[in-house]
Amino acid sequence: MANAVQVVGFSGFIGNQVFEALASEGGRVVGNSRTSVCFRGFGSIDERLEPVYRQKRIDDVFIAKDVNVIVFCAGLAHLNTPEDTRLNDFVSVNCDLPMGYAEAAIRSGVSRFVYLSSIGVHGEGSVQPYNELSSYASSDAYSGSKVLAEKKLIELFKKSECELVIIRPPMVYGPEAPGNFSRLASLVQKRIPLPLGGLNNQRSFLFVGNLVSFILRCIEHPNAAGQVFVVSDDDDVSTRDFVARIAKAQELRCILLPLPAVLFKAVMTLVGQGRAAGKLAAPLTVDCSHAKRSLGWVPPYSLAEGIRLSFPD
Repeated sequence: MANAVQVVGFSGFIGNQVFEALASEGGRVVGNSRTSVCFRGFGSIDERLEPVYRQKRIDDVFIAKDVNVIVFCAGLAHLNTPEDTRLNDFVSVNCDLPMGYAEAAIRSGVSRFVYLSSIGVHGEGSVQPYNELSSYASSDAYSGSKVLAEKKLIELFKKSECELVIIRPPMVYGPEAPGNFSRLASLVQKRIPLPLGGLNNQRSFLFVGNLVSFILRCIEHPNAAGQVFVVSDDDDVSTRDFVARIAKAQELRCILLPLPAVLFKAVMTLVGQGRAAGKLAAPLTVDCSHAKRSLGWVPPYSLAEGIRLSFPD
């Protein structure tokens, strides 16, 4: 890989996978988080991992010398704070921080800035597949902060020679994935009947290996410049089938009670989980034909392979 790449948020689930994939290709890659920086392929400082940089304020940024591509994977997805304070917290991390890096990247002469957004900018589900032209319809503080970041980044890069690439993935899964995938896997491991058997909705998912493959393509491919992409495994399944595959990958028996979706949501609402239930029951698919056609990209892993690899022996 000819580019020298900096992965912002390399200590996170996705950022770490991107960093290791770039390093394995023998290229020059820098990873940084709030507390440390790691260099690979930079000669005398190769393999160094130490707290050479500590982020004191949310607008502090670190751009390594000679880097020409930034992949921004840092972000805040979950908060246990009062509702009225969440938006400011999410905006600080998911909007102000990438804007700070984008402005610094432009000043430093970086040629491309890849921003990892979320399919949530389009909403929590739709009968029609989302694509790059779907309207913004954020439904919570997290997705709202991503919308704000996208709008500001797009406006900023209009005035720059640096190329912006935005990627909007659906739920990303893989080994030790946080969030909803981890919660579903934990529920299966409890070996209790789950009221998910009636959820026949279609949903798109994205194995982390496929996301990494796509990010690497966006780093190099000239057609990625200035583009927005939605991307998935390109193999949609129902929530019921997805959970069944999680159980199979762990070699566990899972009883899925055939509770109708309406009743499932009503019951979950009574126990304070109405919104989570709504997300599980809603259809949410993406049309990734633009990504495949423009960049000649095909997901290297099928959904079945991705789930199997998510639970290594």
